[in-house]
Amino acid sequence: METYNGVLSLRLMNEGSKSEAVYAYLTLDSGEEYILYRKDNFPADDDYFVPFKGKAVQVLGEVEDEYMVVEELQLLTSSLAPKCQNCQQKKRATCAPNNRRAKTVTLYDLMRNR
Repeated sequence: METYNGVLSLRLMNEGSKSEAVYAYLTLDSGEEYILYRKDNFPADDDYFVPFKGKAVQVLGEVEDEYMVVEELQLLTSSLAPKCQNCQQKKRATCAPNNRRAKTVTLYDLMRNR
């Protein structure tokens, strides 16, 4: 067993066909991607992965070609999550998307800082 860190995503595959289903993917920091599945479970439409969608996770498992057999899955600390200055000051793990906007500088601000 090895440990892999990355971001879990859910993707709709084979859209419009009889085999249309949602698969869980793990994207590693290196850019490699693996389809995740649990032993004795078919990888399509496995609800186990839904709570981890879009989050940084740590997977304990084995790689088999383009698949990864998951033995254990847990959330990582927010080290991979984007942070903004407001959240770092308040010691939050992540922030809302509207906190990441660049501050608009007005003419008044420029004149005041002279």
